[in-house]
Amino acid sequence: LSRLALAPGPAAQRRAALEGLAVGLSSWPLPALRRTLAQLAADLDPQLAADAIDLLARLPRGRALLLGLAADRLDPAVAARRQRRLHALPPSPLLLLVHGRSGGLIPDDLLALRDTLEQQRGASVRLLALTAAEGSPHAPLPPRPEGPEGATLVPLFLVPGGHVRHDLPAIAARWRQAGPLHRLPFLGAWRCWQQALAQEVQELGHGAAAAPLLLHHPLDGALGRRYLQHLSRITGAGCRPASYSAPDPQELQLAIRSPVLALALAANRLTDSLPLELGPPLLQRPRLQRVLLEQLAALP
Repeated sequence: LSRLALAPGPAAQRRAALEGLAVGLSSWPLPALRRTLAQLAADLDPQLAADAIDLLARLPRGRALLLGLAADRLDPAVAARRQRRLHALPPSPLLLLVHGRSGGLIPDDLLALRDTLEQQRGASVRLLALTAAEGSPHAPLPPRPEGPEGATLVPLFLVPGGHVRHDLPAIAARWRQAGPLHRLPFLGAWRCWQQALAQEVQELGHGAAAAPLLLHHPLDGALGRRYLQHLSRITGAGCRPASYSAPDPQELQLAIRSPVLALALAANRLTDSLPLELGPPLLQRPRLQRVLLEQLAALP
C-alpha cells in the first residue's frame, strides 16, 4: 500500500492505497507509516497531501509529526490544513526537572521561565525539583502524568552528572509505570544550547587577556570527561570544576583574571559564592534565555 501510494500512477489508485493505509492505521509499523505519510504530505496531488496531513494528526504524538514537516515544501492549502490540525492538537504538558535549592526551593528565574512558557504554549508547565520533599508541589514524582498522551519530561541539567546518569532514568521509569512519558535529553546535550553557549563565551572573551573559563560541578567517569572535552572544543573555553559549596580560593583568583561563566541556569550555591563581577547565572543572559524559551515553546 505504501509503495502504491508513493509511486507515480493514476490518482485514483494512489488515493485508494492511502485509503487502505487509513483503514489499518493502528496496525501498521509506526516508523514506516510516519515516513510514508510525511512524504505524501509534500506530494504534488493536493488531495493526497491533505489526506496524509489528516492521518499524521491521528498518529501517536501527531503534533510532533506535523511540526516536523518542512512548511516550505507544502502546498499553501495543505500548509493551512496542517495549521488547523495543529490548533486542534493541544501541546503536551511540560515537566521541567531541575535540581532546586535546599528544601525544594526553586529560584525566581526558573519560576519566571515557567510562567512565560505556560502563557506562550497554552498548556501546563510544571517545575519539579530533585531537592523537594515527597508530597511537595515541586516533588519530582507527582501521582501520574498529565494529558491524554502523557507529558514531556525536560531535564534542565547542564552536565551529565549523577542526576542525569542515575536519578533521571529512575524518575522516568517510575513515571512510565503510571502512563506515557516522552523524555528529552538533558539540556547541556542540545546542539542549539551548545552553540548559544559558544557565542556567549566568544562575546565574553573578546579582548580578554586570558582564555574564558566554564566553572562546572565536579564530574567523574569517562562520560563526564568526554563531555567536558567536547564542550571545550565547541566553546573554546577551558572547563574547570568548582565545588558548589566552597570553590577553591585559587580557582576564584584565576576566575577573576579570566572571563568566566558558571554553568548554572539559576542562582545556586556556586553562584552565591562567586564574586558579583563574574556576572549573572545563565538564565539572566538574554541570548541563552531566548534560546531556551524558543526551544521549549516549540516543543510538541
